[in-house]
This record gives sequence, C-alpha cells and structure tokens, in this order.
Amino acid sequence: MLTPAFHAARQRGFTITELMVTGVVLAVLLAIGLPSFNQFIVRNQIRASAEAIQNGVQLARAEALRLNAKVRFTLGAGSSSSWSVNVDSGGALVQQSRASGEGGSASVTTTSTPANATQITFNGLGRVVANTDASATLTAVDVAVSGAPPNSTLRIQVSSPGGQVRICDPSVTGTTDTRRCL
Repeated sequence: MLTPAFHAARQRGFTITELMVTGVVLAVLLAIGLPSFNQFIVRNQIRASAEAIQNGVQLARAEALRLNAKVRFTLGAGSSSSWSVNVDSGGALVQQSRASGEGGSASVTTTSTPANATQITFNGLGRVVANTDASATLTAVDVAVSGAPPNSTLRIQVSSPGGQVRICDPSVTGTTDTRRCL
C-alpha cells in the first residue's frame, strides 16, 4: 500500500504536455510580437539619427550667433549621418565630429537635398548664407534605413534664409498636420 506522502510527491511539477502547450503559446506570441518590436527599433534608430543631425545644424547656427562669425555645418561623406561644425574662416573646430552610429545606428543612411550637397553656412545673425567654397547649400536631409517599414523616413529641413531647423515626415500629406514637410 502506498503512503500519502508518495502521492503528494508524484503530483509535483508539470507534465510534458503542459510544458509543450506553454512552449507553443510562447512561440506564437513571439512570432506575433517580434515584427512590431523590430519596426519600433528601426524607427527609433531613424529618429535618433535625425535628431542628432538636427542638433548639429542647430549647434552651428547657435555658434554663429554666439561668435558673430560664419559657422559651417558639414554632413559626413557618402550616405552617413556623421557631421562636424567648424568656424568658416580658419576652420577652427567647434564640435567634434559625430560618428554615424552615435545617437542612432550605423545602418542609417542619409540623402541630401540638393544632391551631393554636404554643407550649410550660417552668418553671425543665424541666417543661411552661401558656402565660401561655392558648393551647393544643404537645404534638407532625408534619414532612412534600408529595409525599414514603409513611411519611416524622416527629413531635416533648413529654411532659407532664416535658418530655422525642423524634423518632418515626408509621408504626411494633411495640410493641417504639423508633422508634414513644407
């Protein structure tokens, strides 16, 4: 005859069926949630890189006002999101260059408007002026990640001649939506 202690010991734990059902439910939940989580991560990388570039342009404008001198913002070569800010005459570095992965992701790419423009120069009044090397003046930068969800690109716009900097969403079309690009 079996004692009650033996029955109590046999009933502890989970059966293999319970563990398998729990595993299947967990796998289904992960399969549903991972794509949304990946989109969330990519959009945050794009937002962080766009804000880093916006901060660089705003720093250049603020330094031009502070120093009452021409200050140049230079976007990194190619399609990176790196940048630097220099005093235009003499080239003294105001801010160390930001690396592509700083504040975002190294997989983020940028596209400048006009094509191949990499610089914008501010005068002592904080207004956009012609670049001293006669290169095209940067007016907008699109920030994206290849393979990102649709409508996840952000644009940094610099108004000319006022020098105001803003981030907008090129996919927004409503006339009253403040996220739209002008």
